[in-house]
Amino acid sequence: MPQKSHEVLIKFLNNIGIIGAVLAGVAELIVVIIFIVGIKLDVDLKATLIFAIINALIGILINTLLRYQGQKYAEIENEETCKKYYAKKIKEEKHYISMNMWSALAVIKDVIFKGATTTFSIFGMIYLSIEGSKNPVQLLLTLVTLIMFACFGLINMNSSYCRFYNKQLPYMENKIKEKEIL
Repeated sequence: MPQKSHEVLIKFLNNIGIIGAVLAGVAELIVVIIFIVGIKLDVDLKATLIFAIINALIGILINTLLRYQGQKYAEIENEETCKKYYAKKIKEEKHYISMNMWSALAVIKDVIFKGATTTFSIFGMIYLSIEGSKNPVQLLLTLVTLIMFACFGLINMNSSYCRFYNKQLPYMENKIKEKEIL
């Protein structure tokens, strides 16, 4: 990354707490408005449960993607060290898996995890679309949930970025030095 982009990213990541606090404040205002205004609806417990699970799954996806993004930023910034480390690591890998086997295992994992969660989410969305919750507050609750998960995800992004620099990079550099000495 060019130096300017790197500095902007670092400033952003170093201010995640403030950004998260502002977003959490907005979420709190929405929740308070809901509590003050209140609603009186006959709520279907099954539809509410499906709604909550779908929102949780989307939130976990946001968290995971932002955690991955933090690590990816750090890897991009340390591309040369990563290349050296993985070049050395390939030489010492005892259980090599071919690309075909790796692809087959990845497909099986995708079917089990992504396929199952996607199927459940699609079923839930279709069910809610057909049944309809008749609950406009769920839109505000969804916004609150997204804001919360964005905060958690940004914290995870910062955490994975810092962990790469504080743990992974020194470990990789030590391994490279050890192999060069031998």
